[in-house]
Amino acid sequence: MISNGKGGSARLYTVAVLGLVATLTAQLVLSVVIKGASYGEMDGEAAQAAILTAFRFAGIFDVSSINPLQGIGSQLFPLNVWANPAHWPFAFLDRHLATDISAAIALAFLMLACFLMARSFDLPILSSIIAAQLCILLFAPTARYFRLSVVFAAIPGIAVVYAPYMIALGILARLDPGSRRDFILSTCAIVMLIFFSIYCDPLWTMVCAISWIAPFAVVTFGSLQLRTIITRCAALMCCAILLLISGAFEYLFTLSQYTARVQFPEVLGRPHAPEFISVVFTAPLAKYLYGVSLLGWLLGLWLQRGRPRLLVMASSVSWGIFLIYSACFLLSEGRWWLPLPIYMEHALWPLFATAAIAGYSCVARKAWLSSPVARWSPIASAWITIFVAVALVSLTFVMAWRGAARTGTPISETFNHPGPNEPEFSQFIVEKIGLAADRRFRGSIALWAFGQDDAFTMEKLVIRAIPWADEYSQMVSPQAIYFNHQLFKKEIGTDLNSFWPWIGETGSYEVLFRTLQVLGLRYVAGYGLFPEAQAARFPSIAFPRRPTTAEHGIWHVYELARPNVGDYSPTELVTADSGAEMLEFMKRPDFDFTRKAVVGSRGASLGPLVPAHDMELTVIRGGLNVAGRSDGMSLVVLPQQFSHCLKPRDPNVRLIRADFLLTGMIFSGNVNTDIRFDYGIFSPACRRRDLADVKALDMTISEASAQAPTTSVALDWQRVRRKIRAIGASIK
Repeated sequence: MISNGKGGSARLYTVAVLGLVATLTAQLVLSVVIKGASYGEMDGEAAQAAILTAFRFAGIFDVSSINPLQGIGSQLFPLNVWANPAHWPFAFLDRHLATDISAAIALAFLMLACFLMARSFDLPILSSIIAAQLCILLFAPTARYFRLSVVFAAIPGIAVVYAPYMIALGILARLDPGSRRDFILSTCAIVMLIFFSIYCDPLWTMVCAISWIAPFAVVTFGSLQLRTIITRCAALMCCAILLLISGAFEYLFTLSQYTARVQFPEVLGRPHAPEFISVVFTAPLAKYLYGVSLLGWLLGLWLQRGRPRLLVMASSVSWGIFLIYSACFLLSEGRWWLPLPIYMEHALWPLFATAAIAGYSCVARKAWLSSPVARWSPIASAWITIFVAVALVSLTFVMAWRGAARTGTPISETFNHPGPNEPEFSQFIVEKIGLAADRRFRGSIALWAFGQDDAFTMEKLVIRAIPWADEYSQMVSPQAIYFNHQLFKKEIGTDLNSFWPWIGETGSYEVLFRTLQVLGLRYVAGYGLFPEAQAARFPSIAFPRRPTTAEHGIWHVYELARPNVGDYSPTELVTADSGAEMLEFMKRPDFDFTRKAVVGSRGASLGPLVPAHDMELTVIRGGLNVAGRSDGMSLVVLPQQFSHCLKPRDPNVRLIRADFLLTGMIFSGNVNTDIRFDYGIFSPACRRRDLADVKALDMTISEASAQAPTTSVALDWQRVRRKIRAIGASIK
């Protein structure tokens, strides 16, 4: 494109701003007209619950915190709501309005990053802004109508986590040998961008980092000039050293390792099916997008030179490696702890689209220069960016209209699922056990019957700050899964990201009821009579049940007799070191959690214990507060999962593992201490001790009970042919 000096360049950058604003306006219009598309469905509801929980209970600078509202004091999904601007609307606005504003902010960050990346590779301004505008295809409601990946539709804030890698790639592409000042500034900028991404969301930053290894490698080595390669390698090496010294690498490693997903992959793995590889197998539009992109990459490799060609090379190589990665996933079975291929495809899509635009820009540039409107390039560029935004909105509305005509649902209500309307049930639970920072813990609730509508009920009540023993999260600990399976005899093959404490077909209700109480449960609820609870003479109360899709009915809420609210103070200790031995003791009919506790062999040296008095457990920001008194030495079992990262402020207080899953607090005299979750980017060492516990507890789950797939070294070509036929059918 031609610009007339500085004035023309300034006008073109004004066009860039106009293009971004036009696309953001389009996003807001779509969000207002088509309600509930962002942060929708189960993952979106869970994301809202996690964000609001973090605002209420996490410390401002904490990237990791315990979750007082889901699970037995498990780790909250590690997103820093105070650092990620896409989450700020939830702190100040109505929740439903916040979802739309959050999506727009996330889109703005991703578009800006895409634009800066494109400009760093010397793409023209108009091409760069069009590439940035295409990012709207990744956000709801557009992504939902086109059946593309819904990662940013369910949790838009992840886009802010991905954006720094795009900017960092552009900075690396402009780093050339020569100036020491440029080297230092570029290296510092790259490492700060990566730190920001880790600080916002360390789990999703790993998905993006793994996905972008290939583009960074191509940009580093693609120039084929030795000095340039050495300079860029040195910059990346300095970044790696800083991340290693700071503890960030260890934090990311231990964070992912201390999850049931990684520790029990055979049990909890997803099927190696085509729909987890690419949107090509689920979205009719995807094959056309890839066809257009491939043509753009070919044009770019043929016609482009310099940095734009390097960008196209990075995209092409990344796509080739993605295909190899997908084939490995598809043809393998059993253990797969790396990100799913479809997540990598989604993370790389802005790079793919920008590289395609780079290829077409060569042809467009020649046509533009020979056009009589070239002299009015800023005005023409402005109209082009507006046209792109309008075209994307119009296409989305056409798809929305077709979908509404097919289902008979109004366009505005296509994705608007407000969830169950159960104010009587909700208000009762809020009054009885609702939590807030600096409020005493009064017990939690769990469901005995669980379906999709009940998951929405749980998330709606979590949003209202109701503590649940049930948990839906990627941070479910291996101990929690093993506890469910071994003690309650529950099949866990479907508990990929869940902890639902309930018995299996061979489990004992007597064991269940005793154990639920030590976990802190005050209520169990379900939509039907519960004969075993009635036989145990638990008092109950009924409320109307009005789910979103299922038939209306009655909630039956049973109150347990003696929930542990931080006041269980056993005086008899049983010692065991393996997880199976601990849980075997807890199954015995004479095991009373108020009198007995199972501890490791080191706990045998505690000496005589006396009951504690006047115990109070309070939830505070970033942890817990425990107060009470003892006439000697006492052990109090807290309804909180044990971790070596829990640190009492009082040096005279000691924490140990009790009853396999929970935290035992040992103290003498009067106590009033905060217990903080001291695990973060700069303090990851405590998690190594947690991982050592996983090995020491010797938690094993048999293949038969887990229904895990078997693995064979020999390649089963019949299976390969079946999968290839499935791929062909999916594409058609």
